[in-house]
Amino acid sequence: MLFVVLAAAAFARPPECDDVGLKGWKKALAASEEALRVGEMGKADAMLDATETRLACLVELAPSELLGRFARQRAYQTMVEFDEVEAARWVQLARVASPALGWPSWVPDRHIVRRLDREPDPIEGRVRDAGLLVPDGGGVFLDGRYLEAPVAEADVPHLLQVANNEGVVIDAEWVNGAAFPDSVLGPADLLVPPAPLWFTDPVDPAVARRERRGRRLQSALGVAATSAAMFTSAWLARGAYAEHPTDGLRTVVNGATVGAATLGVGAAGLGVFAVVAP
Repeated sequence: MLFVVLAAAAFARPPECDDVGLKGWKKALAASEEALRVGEMGKADAMLDATETRLACLVELAPSELLGRFARQRAYQTMVEFDEVEAARWVQLARVASPALGWPSWVPDRHIVRRLDREPDPIEGRVRDAGLLVPDGGGVFLDGRYLEAPVAEADVPHLLQVANNEGVVIDAEWVNGAAFPDSVLGPADLLVPPAPLWFTDPVDPAVARRERRGRRLQSALGVAATSAAMFTSAWLARGAYAEHPTDGLRTVVNGATVGAATLGVGAAGLGVFAVVAP
């Protein structure tokens, strides 16, 4: 329990961070890729520098595909500056984060970054005599992967993120290899729980909204069906009352008619609510 409290106190995003979401990151990736494609290297360099800095301010977990795209852009940009060592490091991150992602078509077939992509996989490194501090219900993530131990590919830039029990990133930074910060490290025998359900079995907000609306529409249709049945009963009772007027039939007709109308209005209201409510 003590380590949970300590972990909660240790995790904090830098105060200079403005919240960054995936939508903004995708726009930045598209802009920097276009600059690289047309050869505006100075512009691309500035964009990628800014993106690298701001990725530590993401409030969402970094999807592996987006991180792979960024790493490949970074590798290409640094190779244009003839920094093969740095380019190789970003190529390795691209392979770690999203191994199935290929190079854009505008990267020449014989470009050196493609050769770097055929280098051996990096070896893994681990922090000795240490375990991971994990927020209650949250997790520690490296390049979008849930970590159960302080293990990472050596000499590769990694995006380390810590998320709370709602999946919101509360701390993040770039680390080199297995150089994990003290804020995420604890005793070696510290048990790391399984990945939280919000990560292993995420619910798409759009799907959840559709399901809620579907359930509300079913309720509205059920009320409408009851209203129609009651109106049918009132109609039949009205016919019987016309042939044999009695106080009992009049009560049935009036009650069924009012009930059907009330339910009909309720069904209409439910139908509108089902469509407009989130």
